Amino acid sequence: MAGRNMSMLSRVIDQPRTLALRRWLFQVHLWTGIIAGLYAIVIGVTGSILVFREEMAEWESSGFSSVPVEPGRAYASPDEWEAAARKLAGPKATLSFVFPEKAGDAVIGGTFSQAGSHRYFFNPYTAQFLGVHARTGGVLTFIEHLHHNLLLGRTGRLWNGIGALALLLLAMTGIVIWWPGRRLFRRRLVIDPRASWKRINFDVHHTVGFWGLSGFVLLCVTGAWFTWPQFFRDTVGRFYPVTAQQAQPKVVRPEGAKVLPLSKLLEAADRAAPGKVTKRAAVPAAGTQPARVNKGGEDDGKPFFRTATTVVLNPYTAEVLKIEGPHTKQAGDRILSWMGPLHFGNFGGLGIKVLYFVLGLTMPALFVSGFVMWWLRVVRKRLKGVRQPDERSDAAAEAVVVELE
Repeated sequence: MAGRNMSMLSRVIDQPRTLALRRWLFQVHLWTGIIAGLYAIVIGVTGSILVFREEMAEWESSGFSSVPVEPGRAYASPDEWEAAARKLAGPKATLSFVFPEKAGDAVIGGTFSQAGSHRYFFNPYTAQFLGVHARTGGVLTFIEHLHHNLLLGRTGRLWNGIGALALLLLAMTGIVIWWPGRRLFRRRLVIDPRASWKRINFDVHHTVGFWGLSGFVLLCVTGAWFTWPQFFRDTVGRFYPVTAQQAQPKVVRPEGAKVLPLSKLLEAADRAAPGKVTKRAAVPAAGTQPARVNKGGEDDGKPFFRTATTVVLNPYTAEVLKIEGPHTKQAGDRILSWMGPLHFGNFGGLGIKVLYFVLGLTMPALFVSGFVMWWLRVVRKRLKGVRQPDERSDAAAEAVVVELE
């Protein structure tokens, strides 16, 4: 028995092409790649573009996102900012404010709906309207919907999750069939630019697949999280404590009461979370939605939306309904809070975004290079009338590899 186990181990390490399991996994990898190939191209290219959507939005609004610094001059009151934004957005809109982080920044009052978003820019000293950045259509909005739900709404989100699992299967089977044995594995780590184009294509598929594996798996797992967040929550909860999900705080509106001015809500938030700087706020119109004030400090880390302290208020009375933040999160909550940033790459500056941009392009690179290999080794031969049994297709392909290596 020991000798048989050693023989099997030796085959895995030195002669993996002789294993029936590897040939079976090769077929799973091949046909999963063919079926999910178009999805990989679409999701990879659109994802790479969306890595820089914040930068694109900043570029589009660069003409009115800053103002001349006026030393010694005080900002207009938050109520004046709110009045200016309400005049443009209308009385029924929920306003989301982004306050200036440094001198020269404009105040932003935004509105969001299924139809799109508007960001209104104002001079913080005078509350004067500077311009609007509207995203209610266009190429970037199309790309966002294509990446998030494949243009199919909730059904598309489900298919996106299934696609993520298919790509994960590709990654897992790919790393197994990637292993050529101890004698040749170093050759699979680099691309030889002096080789023929067929060999370069082969090298691209195996080298990109190896070096991009961990990032590829990360994108697949976090992508599936958007489709099945409760499954991930339950799974993490088996190992780490997770805060029980709670219903949104109920807003009680006193008879005849109106939504308080923004300044009153900010004062209440300051009392509830002292020592933190107010960075964002959301003020609803009349209704049952609470107001939210996001506060942060220099030592909170990034991205801000993961580390912010959020004060939830009754907009009619300024009563504090709930305070959320890193101090209220358990270990499982902190793990889950990283799923979004790890998928979008918006947590570590320009270098991380460039890495994610390249990582997204590995998906179409792997499909195209794999498709070319399949076409040359299988389809073209069959088109020429050379028929080979399916179970030998992998072996035939590997014979070519041995000659090249």
